Amino acid sequence: TRYPLVTGVQTCALPILGTTGYQREYTPAYVALQQGWEEFKLGRYTNAIESFNNVLAYQHTTEQEVDAHVGLGYSKTRLTGIADAKDHFEKAKDYDKDAKIGMAGYWLSTAQKENMQKAIDLLTTSGLNAPDYVYQPVHDVGLNNAKAHALMAALYNYVGDLERAVAHAKKAKELNVPPKEPPYTSVTQIVTWVIGDANY
Repeated sequence: TRYPLVTGVQTCALPILGTTGYQREYTPAYVALQQGWEEFKLGRYTNAIESFNNVLAYQHTTEQEVDAHVGLGYSKTRLTGIADAKDHFEKAKDYDKDAKIGMAGYWLSTAQKENMQKAIDLLTTSGLNAPDYVYQPVHDVGLNNAKAHALMAALYNYVGDLERAVAHAKKAKELNVPPKEPPYTSVTQIVTWVIGDANY
């Protein structure tokens, strides 16, 4: 069977098969979400914020809303600081592991012990309390498995759970290759803070 040639305008309305098996269409929210992540990758955070806000303004799915809040959270973290990202991570944290890490990062930034425990409890819901847990970010927002375990090490260190802090710091060090290259330097700083001398 031969298919007629489809013009660009018609192509925009063709459904595509998503990873869940459901058909999705190139709706304005879908397009804005893709644009937002593309702008984020290029370091154009103001443009990314505008695109993610557009997702929320258009008719959107719950999944798209969560993803837009994750994008807004990390874009605002890069642009103006994690305090401005808090509300977005808060809205997405129950549905997205990158948002959980963002929320935990915000709580860590408050330097309040009760927030450290909230962060530990939140990350435990993902399984990150286990040193052998493998964290794989959904989007490339500057996170990786080493950073996730370094975050847990810092949180456990703050609440005085040194055994778990050291376990996660050792895991972060093992994953932190090569240690001299960004973004890995922050991991080295946390590992050194928790365990001591970087050579340990």
